[in-house]
Amino acid sequence: KKSDVGKSFVTGGDNVKGSGYPINHAASDADAPLFTTEDVAYQSPATIVPSPGSSFHVHPGLWMPHVDGEEWDYLGDKRGPYNWGKLKRAWDVCSNGFNQSPINIELNVKRNEELESLRWFGPTHPYEATLVSPLYKNVITVENLKGYMMAGGVKMHLRSATVHTPSEHKFQGRHMDGEIQFLHTADVGGSDVQLVVSAFLTVSDGTAPALRTMMAAVKTFLGTYFVDKNGQYSYEGPLYQMDIKPSFWFSVAEIAEDLLGSGANYANYYTYYGSLTAPPCSEGVTWILLKQPIAISPTDHADLLSLQGHTARPIQAMGGREVYDTATGRSPGLESPVHDW
Repeated sequence: KKSDVGKSFVTGGDNVKGSGYPINHAASDADAPLFTTEDVAYQSPATIVPSPGSSFHVHPGLWMPHVDGEEWDYLGDKRGPYNWGKLKRAWDVCSNGFNQSPINIELNVKRNEELESLRWFGPTHPYEATLVSPLYKNVITVENLKGYMMAGGVKMHLRSATVHTPSEHKFQGRHMDGEIQFLHTADVGGSDVQLVVSAFLTVSDGTAPALRTMMAAVKTFLGTYFVDKNGQYSYEGPLYQMDIKPSFWFSVAEIAEDLLGSGANYANYYTYYGSLTAPPCSEGVTWILLKQPIAISPTDHADLLSLQGHTARPIQAMGGREVYDTATGRSPGLESPVHDW
């Protein structure tokens, strides 16, 4: 039986460190490295020069523990996005699919007043989630998430989240500073049905409360340079090497408040049929793109860049697909992206 999930929108692993380990919240400033791809020169807006009495985070270096990571990557010639479909026969759709993601939100957008409001359900108190470094999956990943969202009468279970820099989707031809994608799945008639709720990140004065514990966990992979009052530097290595998977406190209630409540995103979004944005690039995924971005500080944004660099798949062809827009209209948050990347 074909799933009805999209209709309402579109017509404990190894090395886990638990118990909410207290992690470093040291203030920091940062100069971000420059990452260059074929058509994107990407640099963090955080370009503050470290001053006496401050500290800033840095990538721990080129040496990495050996783990069995992914067979694909974002920037390589042989294993990069344009060759994903050649790496494995099961990944053919990455090259030959007709409904691939991400896309540029600009053309074929239609208003639909019947799109339902979004709502997350889950634990009322924070629980332990697991942070996985890009050493394993090429992108910062949060696993062991709990909660669900109802879609077309189907309970879609919240499984994981990935944080991309810059955003994978574009709005009127422009990337946003980042994008966090929440993957939901359900078994419907023996078929695995997938839904992704995605929020754009925009560099602002501070980081939204819902993201702060995650960003504190990200910092455990980064070394810290301290500058004393005399301008002398000292270095403190990272709390964890990147093969460790630390736990942190995650709150579905805060995520719902910051992502769905901000700009009335619960009824302020775009939706379309697409695919996973990484191999195996499976199609039939319902995407929900929240219009109002969520804030991230310049320092936290620079930390993401320092840890993972460029993690966005190139824009895919629209084909004959349509994007549906809620009746609440455009959000000011997406009309003027911060950077023309």
